[in-house]
Amino acid sequence: MSNEKPKPILTDDQKRVATAGFMFRGSRDFLLAYRLLGRRRADPEVRDGKAPGPFQSWVVCASLALELALKCRIVLDGKPASWTHNYVALFGELTPAAQQDVASRISFTTGPSTAERLIDLLKGFKNPFETFRYLHELITKPQPAEFHEGDMIAVTRAAYLSIIDQREDFRPYQGVIWDPALFDETGMPRWP
Repeated sequence: MSNEKPKPILTDDQKRVATAGFMFRGSRDFLLAYRLLGRRRADPEVRDGKAPGPFQSWVVCASLALELALKCRIVLDGKPASWTHNYVALFGELTPAAQQDVASRISFTTGPSTAERLIDLLKGFKNPFETFRYLHELITKPQPAEFHEGDMIAVTRAAYLSIIDQREDFRPYQGVIWDPALFDETGMPRWP
């Protein structure tokens, strides 16, 4: 019997890409869940108060989609992503070039799209994941509960486009037949 260590199955770079790939897939899964929950919230029975509608899960899924997209982009930059849910901190872990790349994919109503403006936008999101996953805690620990849905989805989409520019192979969902007519440029299914 030899005392030699077994050779690793994956190189460090392969592990990095696989980690980023799983993060991206998880992000898109949460975004898809957010979209499906949003459809349920729009159901006439839910709107009329005749059936329960998902609220906390809808917000948490959108929040996790953004968080995992930022973490994926960090890993693609060659760094480990930290264990935080803070979007500003995660965005700060990106290289300046990656920050500007993500920011450039967002259209602000006035002025240029810069990393600084995106940081200000992210600050406004606060932390919906921590606030809404345990919404009952607002009874004992009052704090503002805000969900900036449209802006959050726009930032998530901008991160997706930046990720796909780095890894074109991340565009299609694994195991799904790729048809550009059925998927948008970020790899998300088109809605009718």
